[in-house]
Amino acid sequence: MISGRQKVTVIKEKNNIEELKAANEEFKKHELNPEIGFRCLHYSVTESAGILTVKIIKKAEAENKRLKFGVRTIDGTANAGIDDDLGDYESIDQEIIIEEGKMETSIRVKIIDDEGVEPDEDFYIEIYDLETKQRLNGEDSKTTVTILDDDKPGIFGFETRATKVRPKDEKIRLKVVRLDGCDDDIEVKYKTIVPEYLSNPAEPTLDYLPNEGTLTFESGETMKVIEVAILQKEDRPEEEESVFAVKIFEPKYAKPEKENAPNIEKPKLGKKNE
Repeated sequence: MISGRQKVTVIKEKNNIEELKAANEEFKKHELNPEIGFRCLHYSVTESAGILTVKIIKKAEAENKRLKFGVRTIDGTANAGIDDDLGDYESIDQEIIIEEGKMETSIRVKIIDDEGVEPDEDFYIEIYDLETKQRLNGEDSKTTVTILDDDKPGIFGFETRATKVRPKDEKIRLKVVRLDGCDDDIEVKYKTIVPEYLSNPAEPTLDYLPNEGTLTFESGETMKVIEVAILQKEDRPEEEESVFAVKIFEPKYAKPEKENAPNIEKPKLGKKNE
């Protein structure tokens, strides 16, 4: 179940060693590749779309570099076609070059539209080293593609209900996901808050930088990330963990004419779990 609100806990430095190790490993999982990565970490596409276009972006640190790498699809519950079996999509395995000064490129994957009724299925696209054939480091060197037969705008919520960060972490990245449909461009507002019910609230501008804004999910996009800066405090006392929250609200169509149209299904938030 996805939630419209996520709790963020800043753990104290001298905490249970196993808890700190677990937090460290979780943080490493979400580090990004410093040079290259997928623009979106999760796409959804209907069978009838025919083609999925996936963007790969070069990071600012690599702007003046010529990058050469491979991109390939990997089966999940969705399978690539083999011989007479059309499968769910056409596999790709390509060599890609992004020249010096160019900041992005895109690849296209053909989606197969069959007549059978199937559940939502996933496959993956990853960026890999042409010499070692190994996937590049970083969470954004792999993206998930969900094939579905659904033209609803979707339900929005946080991927997880609660997240812990270490005092030395400079920021926290919170994933907002889009389920049960991915049609059209949708805007979702977000904001950091300190709920009144908290007994150990974090202090805005002291423990973290307040943040608010709007996420824009383009048609087919099913994941966005909210970043919140964690402030470093050398004299952080050994006390209870401090907590703040981030909420998302007011999902709506990006185009006013679509938002105001009668008899049209509206985007929704997932059930809030506070």
